[in-house]
Amino acid sequence: MIEVAVIIVNYRSSHLIAPLIQSIRKHTRGSRYQIIVVDNNSRDKDLVSVLGRNVRLIKLKENRGFAAGNNAGIKAVKARYYCLINPDVVLLNDAITILKNNLKGEYGITGPAIYTAEKRQVYPYYRFGDALYEISRLARLERLYQWNYKKHYRSDRFEADWVTGAFFMVKQDVIQEIGLMDEAYFLYSEETDYCWQARKKGWRVLLNQGARVIHLEESSTARISGFRLYYQYRSKLRFIRRYYGLFQYSLLKLFYSLDIIIKMLVRLVFQPVHKEKFIKFYFLLLKEMVKNEI
Repeated sequence: MIEVAVIIVNYRSSHLIAPLIQSIRKHTRGSRYQIIVVDNNSRDKDLVSVLGRNVRLIKLKENRGFAAGNNAGIKAVKARYYCLINPDVVLLNDAITILKNNLKGEYGITGPAIYTAEKRQVYPYYRFGDALYEISRLARLERLYQWNYKKHYRSDRFEADWVTGAFFMVKQDVIQEIGLMDEAYFLYSEETDYCWQARKKGWRVLLNQGARVIHLEESSTARISGFRLYYQYRSKLRFIRRYYGLFQYSLLKLFYSLDIIIKMLVRLVFQPVHKEKFIKFYFLLLKEMVKNEI
């Protein structure tokens, strides 16, 4: 059995994977690991050439999303620990070993400290956010929630509700008990949902700042205009409805609808260049919300 399976899901991100693999090989000294790259039918012609030696490549026949890609990697190999890493990540130290060594007892999921490309640490809100929190984000008032939580970052390690899927380590025992990620989440919120399920079963989630990585802010999806917002809103609505009920779901859907209408008007009036790349996703979101397809 492999000690750590490092799973990277690729969709047209071959230019990012090479630096990630190099950083894994450079820094990982205390763990035996295997790298598995799952290609989500990206037709990425440069992928094979950048992988190098001893990397297992799994090619899927269709793009079924981030959760499904990671699930395919998990099912392909038996390991004690599974480390799911976004292509747009670079390790700054032996984050894999540091995190692995802390998954003991009731701790089943863990993640590292996240830095920008400029080496500036970011401080995500690692509590489960309900509809009111998501609405506060739309109004740029999320700091009202975060100011009290940020004090936890003074500790090297602290317990969190969830950790980011950009670098997400889970031990085999958790997967055996609660299963794989929910593939209904095409992109975003799948890690939050998974942590919710794990915590419900008594597993604890740890953020360990001794492990440090750079996250290039979702570069693989940022190039597709409107794409990120479409899946962020869809996934968040699914999460809220699943765990917070119909009232909060309906409230959030109302505010999302207003936000999309405002964004459409701003694009049309003030940012007409390439507006069609955004507008089609805005219309699609509105249509699906009106028809209750989300």
